[in-house]
Amino acid sequence: MDYEELPAALADVLSHFGVTVDAERLALMESAGHWDAKSPTLRFVPDGPGKRAEADERLRAAAADMADVVPRWRRRATTASVGVKPNRPAPP
Repeated sequence: MDYEELPAALADVLSHFGVTVDAERLALMESAGHWDAKSPTLRFVPDGPGKRAEADERLRAAAADMADVVPRWRRRATTASVGVKPNRPAPP
């Protein structure tokens, strides 16, 4: 899961693991997701675009080489959660 999907996806994540919480607790957890984990007095601000802008060509090439890892993992996780075996070996 991408962090951009949080905190909105929290209920789905909890449900996936069989965890139930009341609406009040869920709202508190979702609210906490709007704060910066490293500096909890500050609102969370995504810093991905800035970090990508700072990346040099070597880092960009390495990232491009790994670009299909997350989609492969998601396919594997999705098929595993519904009991379907993938038709190819799992990624290394």
